[in-house]
This record gives sequence, C-alpha cells and structure tokens, in this order.
Amino acid sequence: MTQTLNALTIQPTARLPRLRVLVNGTASPAAVSFSVTNNNWYQSDTFEVTFADNADPALSASWWADQQIVQLDVRASLDGGKSWTSLIVGNVDDIQWSPDTHLIRATGRDLSSLLIEAPTKEQFVNQTASQVATTLAGRHGLTPVVTATTAQIGRYFEIDHDHTTLGRGHYTTTEWDLLTFLAKVEGFDCYVSGQSLYFQPPTATSALPYAVAVVLSPSYSANVTSLELQHHKTLARAITVEVRSFTSKTGKTVTATATSGGTGAANKYDDATRTQVYRYIFPNLSQQMAQQRATALLTQLKQHERSLTFSAPGDLTLTPRSVVQLSGTGTAFDQTYYADAVTREMSFDGAFMMQVGAKNRDQRGQVSASGAQS
Repeated sequence: MTQTLNALTIQPTARLPRLRVLVNGTASPAAVSFSVTNNNWYQSDTFEVTFADNADPALSASWWADQQIVQLDVRASLDGGKSWTSLIVGNVDDIQWSPDTHLIRATGRDLSSLLIEAPTKEQFVNQTASQVATTLAGRHGLTPVVTATTAQIGRYFEIDHDHTTLGRGHYTTTEWDLLTFLAKVEGFDCYVSGQSLYFQPPTATSALPYAVAVVLSPSYSANVTSLELQHHKTLARAITVEVRSFTSKTGKTVTATATSGGTGAANKYDDATRTQVYRYIFPNLSQQMAQQRATALLTQLKQHERSLTFSAPGDLTLTPRSVVQLSGTGTAFDQTYYADAVTREMSFDGAFMMQVGAKNRDQRGQVSASGAQS
C-alpha cells in the first residue's frame, strides 16, 4: 500500500482540536460538546450538540423554547481554529433543557430531513432518475450533485414512460423514499452533505483507502485505539438472489438470478449442495432491470459478511463513503471494507475521538448472474 488517507502510524505530535457550531448561520460561544454520526446506506446523518444556556445572551433558554426552525452547522478544527471542516448541516428536531445543569441538548438530522418530511403522490412523466433528483434538490434549495442517467423510470407504455411514485399510486410516500428507490434501481448512492444532494455511483474499491494497520508480534500495536472484527457465517455460504417480475403490458414474466459462491475452507460439516436462497417479486421490470436488481440485492446481502469496528483519535479525512483497508492480522480479515458509519465526539473537557463501522463481502467470493423471460 503506497498511498492512504491517513498515516499508518500515529505520530507523536500535538493537536489543537476545536469545536464551532453555527446557529442559523452565526457562530455561538455556548456550544460545549457535540456528537455527529455520518451514515451510509441511504440514512440521514445525525447530530447531538450541548449548549450552556447562560453562555450566549442571544441563545437563552427562552430563545430555544420559542423557535420553530433552528439550523446548525457543526464544525471541527485540528489546528486551533485556523481552518474548519463542516461535519454536518441540519435542522434541529428536538431540544432538551435541564435548568439544574444549565444545559440545552439539541438533536437533529442533516437536510435529507426536508425530503423525508415531504409527502408525495407525484408522477414524473418522461423523466430519468437523475432528472427527478435534480428537480427534488431544487425544490428544497439544495445544490444537485447528480450523475446523469439515461433510462426513463417506471412502467413502459406505448408512447409515454411514466412513473407513479414507487409504482403505488394509491397511497402517499415521501420524496426521500422515492429518491432512494430510484437510487437503488440505478445502483447509485444517494445522500445529503451540507447544502448539496448527491445522486451518483458509489465509491469504487480503487479509491484511496483509509488504512488500519495491525502488528501482532512480538507485541500487539495498531494505529487505532480499539479494533473488533466479525464474520457472519450464514452469509459466508453460497447465496442466490432470485427476482421475478410480471409486466401487465406485455403479459410476460421475467426471472433473474445472481449467485455468490461460498467462501472459506470446507470441512465435514459443510453441505456442498446447500445454498441460501432469497426471493423477491417486483412489478413491471424489464429483463435488464430485473437482473440489475438481483445483482444489487445480492451485493447488499454479501456486504454484511465481514465487518470491522474501530475507535481512533478523531480526524477530518474519513467519511462513511471511504474505503477502509485492514492489514497485518495475517487472516482473511485483511481486505477492503466500505465505511458505513463514522461518529465523531468532541467536548471542552474531553478528547476528540471517533468510532467507525465498516463492512464488505469476503473478497474471495465470486458473483455470477443469469436470467430468463417467458
């Protein structure tokens, strides 16, 4: 490994971590701690910020009690405040005031909450998924960072291609459910960071990795403060995902399968003929769409096969879309993982730390696909 996002060994240098919280665009001296969790897998990022109710006259308990919408921008610095990195921008969902301790705790989500709280039964006629993403971003004042797609969404008709939200026009869903549904169909990632909505392919395994390096002998050492590894044996078996779909327009049924062989060494307790089968039914898919869905579902299942969690001094480079490379254990755990949750915590009376979770399929497994139409 030649280049990584972080140093392979912890350097004995002093850091100057600082926190700053902008409340409705203005920095407040009242913030005393924060915890920010950045997520993957179509989930909102979340925050918890603690304020002293008597440290900022503009943010008294009375002010907090009267507000309807409060937006926070939680930032961190490692150079004593010379430069700042925004960890999350989002609206407060709840506040909790403890008069005896003079503390106010504010919790909330990133700006994906704007789409989560927007119900819709809207139809998008002759539009692609990327066009829908751009439309919904603009509707909420978000900057679209969207990779163009070409296929028009939903059911195919003789003249128009249209999509009734999630193909279920008889009840209301949300704009976020619609958008993440389209992202899954396209095999895209979808998330909000800062004031931008991202709708694009997921991180490639060739991306610059975040290195977790372990030395087991003669004594244990690592560039993280704690490390736990997990292997899910059920998902290590051979897995087949079968997707079936019926198109009312053509009267044809399509079937698509994606299969991954088992990983690891065989022994006398193995049943070579045993395959874990997952079956799904989706309406109005073409053969190509059904195959894409089967492969995507298999990938999602297998990505939970191996996982790692670690804690380390907080940094500002790792994101829930980073690739994590583990090395040094001398086992099958030494492979690439996809980060899916990064929690950073900082307070005036504590350290700046982070906890990270990552997962992936066993890299030795092979994926194959097939399909049929009748």
